[in-house]
Amino acid sequence: MTSLLLAWLQVASAHGMDAHRLTLEVEDAIVRVTATPGVESLRSADTNGDGVLDRGEVAAARDAIRALFTRDFHLTDLAGDGATCGAASVSTVGEGADHVRLSVRCAFATRPDSVVVDYTLPGSTDLTVEAVRVWRIADNQWVPEGVVDRAVVPRAGGVALVLQDEPCPN
Repeated sequence: MTSLLLAWLQVASAHGMDAHRLTLEVEDAIVRVTATPGVESLRSADTNGDGVLDRGEVAAARDAIRALFTRDFHLTDLAGDGATCGAASVSTVGEGADHVRLSVRCAFATRPDSVVVDYTLPGSTDLTVEAVRVWRIADNQWVPEGVVDRAVVPRAGGVALVLQDEPCPN
């Protein structure tokens, strides 16, 4: 179990750091989301036009970035019931990065069997999505409960992610 936890923590910490990624960690009806939209989705934040985002640009555009994400990111289940998401936190991933990192906690009314991701940030490219069911073993520590589902959301569409409920083999 320890090796499984360490492997998952390495994968989880590595993902979300590259541009154009979305990670969903589903624990019962709660979904922890990490998204990394690229600078081409956030052109207005790149005030000096150099194609990268520095900390000052991200700080100045934080509210606008959050508003774009809130407008252009939605989670529903296959019945069409939507998740309620809190305010996204916006952070830089380093000076002169080609993307930012957004983190948000969403909640469905009941545990979804599947999650439909609708992600349509303007000017964005295809998005790599990973979703996994997790269970908590301690504060801020989760392990996968099933397999990781991977998909690509086309720039202007949504995709259903069928989450597996069977436990991982040890």
